[in-house]
Amino acid sequence: MRLDVAAWISREELFPEQGPVLVAVSGGPDSTALLAVLAGLAGHRGVVPVAVYVDHGLRADTELDWRAVTASAARVGTACLRVEAAVGSGPGLEARARVARYAALERATNEQGAVAIATGHTADENVETVLLNLLRGAGLDGLAGIPPRRGRVVRPLLRVWKAEAIELCAVSGLPVRFDPMNADLRFARVQVRTRVLPLLERANPAVREVLARQAELLRDDAAFLEAQVPAGAFACENGGVRFTAAVLAHAEPAIARRIVRAGLRALTGRQWGSAADVDAVLGVARSGGRTGLMAGLAARRRAGDVVVFRARGRPAPSLTSPPTRREASA
Repeated sequence: MRLDVAAWISREELFPEQGPVLVAVSGGPDSTALLAVLAGLAGHRGVVPVAVYVDHGLRADTELDWRAVTASAARVGTACLRVEAAVGSGPGLEARARVARYAALERATNEQGAVAIATGHTADENVETVLLNLLRGAGLDGLAGIPPRRGRVVRPLLRVWKAEAIELCAVSGLPVRFDPMNADLRFARVQVRTRVLPLLERANPAVREVLARQAELLRDDAAFLEAQVPAGAFACENGGVRFTAAVLAHAEPAIARRIVRAGLRALTGRQWGSAADVDAVLGVARSGGRTGLMAGLAARRRAGDVVVFRARGRPAPSLTSPPTRREASA
């Protein structure tokens, strides 16, 4: 690979703790390459990779995937385990499967005493994510793409291209499986991958590299702005979150929005992306009153504070359900 993955892992401090790392392996080339890379780095800063296959129960040939994963794990010398993820009903199959997958991985992490979950996201998926977020109307954080680390989830191959992952599997003699859903044009990501990007490459053959670099630059900018959020800018209490109205009303808009997002994230336990909701909270800070938000929340002015709380008679904000299109549009 052109990228020194070990050096990049060290630079990004992806594994600050020593111990087992669960490697989500689907049997596809990206995650299989990730398993091989981390197996080659076994012992690096105390990392002990363990292959984990998540069975979503969505296809009839999952046993073939599982066999490929166990074969790859045996070849590179790692332990291997299988977990089930029940995908809930509703719209957005990809999002529901993702939520179920990460919930299953988090459970396995706790059961195994692991320190991190490694996923095989590549530079290609980062570029696709940037374009998808752009089409949804994303702000700075969305255009910064996929973070190398978020909580316990790390992405060591984020600067590795899919073609390199495929090549590594071939050279290493590792079996790979290809999910037919990755070619299903009903999914927006597949349309971006197979239709939008090829069109953009006609205008600029290096567009993938340009978008990947742009995302990295914007990630640095986003991290700088995040660091400007003052300590104590919000407080979670009594099942809600409280902001000081004067702070929100007088802070620079970029910082005020980040304060609100951070508070909503702390309250709901997930990344909060609805620009409309953030602006609604800021409007209450400036003008008072009360307004309804998504996920069963409401915001109101109370003396010198803005309080976001669960609206009576509405469902509590979900900690596991995927964001709706509107929630993902910031």
